[in-house]
Amino acid sequence: MSDFGFVTHPLTVADIRDHYPLARHLPPSWVEAACRTVLPIRTVRLTGIRSRFGATDGWLVTCVLTSRQMEMLPRRFVADRIARATLIAQRLGAGVVGLGGIASTIGAECPRIGDMLSVAPRSTSAKRLRVAITTGENYNAAVTLDAARMASGLIGKTLPFAEVTVVGGERPAGAALARLLAREACGLTLVAENPVSMRHLSAVISRETGLVPRISGDMGRAIHCADIVLFDGGGRVDPDAARPGAVFCRIGAPYGISRDMSDTRKDVLVIEGGLVEIPGDVRCAAGRFDPRSCDPRLAEAMIMAMEGKSEGSGAGIGVNIERVDEMSGLATRHGFRLAGLMGPGGMVTGAQIAEVKRAAGPP
Repeated sequence: MSDFGFVTHPLTVADIRDHYPLARHLPPSWVEAACRTVLPIRTVRLTGIRSRFGATDGWLVTCVLTSRQMEMLPRRFVADRIARATLIAQRLGAGVVGLGGIASTIGAECPRIGDMLSVAPRSTSAKRLRVAITTGENYNAAVTLDAARMASGLIGKTLPFAEVTVVGGERPAGAALARLLAREACGLTLVAENPVSMRHLSAVISRETGLVPRISGDMGRAIHCADIVLFDGGGRVDPDAARPGAVFCRIGAPYGISRDMSDTRKDVLVIEGGLVEIPGDVRCAAGRFDPRSCDPRLAEAMIMAMEGKSEGSGAGIGVNIERVDEMSGLATRHGFRLAGLMGPGGMVTGAQIAEVKRAAGPP
């Protein structure tokens, strides 16, 4: 067992203003300009994470850059900030460090975390890192599957009787979820701009499950025929394409896609995965962190620490189905479980689900 660290960052300027009252009086551009000069800081100490088989404590380290900045600023600059935040966690005693938010997306783009950190202008920071690093995407995929299963059941369509469409199977997370869903779904459609690129994934799914997926280049038609849509594509989607009573789950696509769907279609349940219940009597020393539940990416760092993962023991950078199954099993062993569904505006409530069912009408 070891301590963990987790690199996080503010999503928007509004999050910065919540923590720094002085920023409320400054234009957003000034706030972001100031953020570029602020080095990562440790913000929250988490203790009391316990199960029958392990225990861990950890730190949240904040990289003070908004999501927009992490996507738009030069990769070398962002990589240096991530390296510095990871080094802070290591100095605090972490044996495992997770990357959250856009940092996890950046990490997932590289086969090895060293490939990303090596572009940092201060490469000595990267060379001094001696921790296992995870993007948390493997357990996030497992939780997304649980969330899609729960959401479809709440709407009244169980997964074994559901038609599923996966948009973005070319990406690792989309491909892994397609293979996982094929184990349970009644039918599966893979959507891609170049349908030929889906032939290999289709063959793998057919060999593993016996289910023969349909391959389509017509996104609108494929979404209209689906009870559950998992969207990991980079393009836009027509909100009118979804059928009433469907579940629309955004995986790694731009945030605006799920919000557009939620604002336009009151008869479609829109989710963005789920939150995970943390085992033990979790205590938060400072900050606004809710100690009862957390993002699956943070939960994966906790699980790896409880399992004693460290340098050389296998960092969860890439997404693959074997790793998803492993993390799902370890999470169950330690008592991590789905705490609720996340939507574009926060936790999905019973009233929202009832509204969707009422707007969708009888099945």
